[in-house]
Amino acid sequence: MTVIESFALITDSTTHNTTKQATAGPSTSENIFSNNNENLPGTSCSLYESESARGTVSGMKTMREMFSNRGESESKQALELNETLKEAINMVVEDDDMSVNNRYGSLITKECDADVNILHDDDENLESFLEMSSKTHYTVNATLTEKLEHCKEQFMDSSKNFRIKVRRHHVWEDTMIKLQRDDNNPTKVQFIGEPAVDQGGPSREYFDLINEAAERKLITQSAFRHNITALKGWEYYAFGQLTAIGLLQGSPGPRCFTKSVFDYICSGSIDNLTPSTEEIPVHEVKNSLMELNNLTNPDEFKQKASFESDYRFDAGYAKPIVTMADKDDFIKCIALHYTILVSLSELNQFVDGLNTCDMLHLIKKDPDSFRCLFEMGHVKLTAEDVDSIFDPVFSPAGSNKFAIEQSIIFNFNQYLEDAERGKVTGQLEDREVKVPLSDILQFATGAQHVPAVGFSPRPTIVFLHHLHMARKISTNSCANILKFPVSGLEDEKKMSEEFTFCLLNSSGFQLV
Repeated sequence: MTVIESFALITDSTTHNTTKQATAGPSTSENIFSNNNENLPGTSCSLYESESARGTVSGMKTMREMFSNRGESESKQALELNETLKEAINMVVEDDDMSVNNRYGSLITKECDADVNILHDDDENLESFLEMSSKTHYTVNATLTEKLEHCKEQFMDSSKNFRIKVRRHHVWEDTMIKLQRDDNNPTKVQFIGEPAVDQGGPSREYFDLINEAAERKLITQSAFRHNITALKGWEYYAFGQLTAIGLLQGSPGPRCFTKSVFDYICSGSIDNLTPSTEEIPVHEVKNSLMELNNLTNPDEFKQKASFESDYRFDAGYAKPIVTMADKDDFIKCIALHYTILVSLSELNQFVDGLNTCDMLHLIKKDPDSFRCLFEMGHVKLTAEDVDSIFDPVFSPAGSNKFAIEQSIIFNFNQYLEDAERGKVTGQLEDREVKVPLSDILQFATGAQHVPAVGFSPRPTIVFLHHLHMARKISTNSCANILKFPVSGLEDEKKMSEEFTFCLLNSSGFQLV
């Protein structure tokens, strides 16, 4: 409720028995007074008289009279944060209208309320900016994004959706029950117990969770795990299918494979593969091969390779005596077996799934662009990366609000740099956890990395000057908006504590 709406409510009412004549001002109709309205307790000060009284004794007196049930520090804060007394009054009135649920219910992302209103009546600049921002896009590879968007238009029917409800703790199992092998429509996700309309945020988070779950179940040390049960259940195919669909809908890609696995995906042949010993998922075999590779004495190599490396028979290397002349071929064959051949059926099933929406064809045409989306550790998220993703919505330069907002952004940047150095920690239940940059990005957008199709709209930071100091940092992961209530966040320690608390208490944090 704005102050003008409150005034209309008062003057139109016929139930008031007591009014107090204003001590100054053009007329009674220009005064704010009420003994019955809970939002505006009785006051004897004219709004016009008080308009220029911001921060003065008169302004403070007016606030004290109007909001006698509120703390004096809150009235003082409202005066300091606003240019005029009218704005300060509006701030307190609007804050009174907020329910307890609104004040404290924003510890987690307000992911996708269909009509989320993050603006206030006088935030015309913010509204204009967000309207323009909704047409902007952020991506790290514009050419690849364009190709994926074209593929989506060509192979996905936007008029039909694959709607799925899943439990966070069982995202893989629930998906396997619902997914059909011919599903290739846009995915709309709802996490059970978290009512929300999927306008982008939940689906981005869903594909991240799918990648994590698949990596735990189907992959070992960046190579496919040999799993007959999962193979018979077509789970590797489903992983390929979901990877293809996800790349078109906000997934950053699996990012968990070795170079040789991705090279096989692109070529479909083992002829030109040269896996390194570092790629071998079995530690005992990896360590043994590395030791053999470092040997220079021919007799010592022959003894160890021929008689002390029984794993070579499992790999199909049955030559009776292995000499130094066989060294390169021996190591290559063993590495090829453990990285590709031991789980070739699983890998081929995954590749078949990638044919969904013709994604495999797109990958083979431009492997260099897709490599960072499939290989492990190819791109490391930095504080600079995360900082550059967000576009802050500042108040006019030179204003008091602008100065406060600059301080908050500086503190946020410090927070990102501390997270990159592993210095941000918090308490989750009974254990201490580190907060990585990927979790900070996911808190605001639903994605741990920049999606292959980029962010649309571009992630934005807005500053809420009209909220009670109890309001917490919150996000809208569909609109990609990170919302900072300004109260107290100018302090670097306070910013770090608040952000960590809100992130760790967000739904789904480290649940899977």
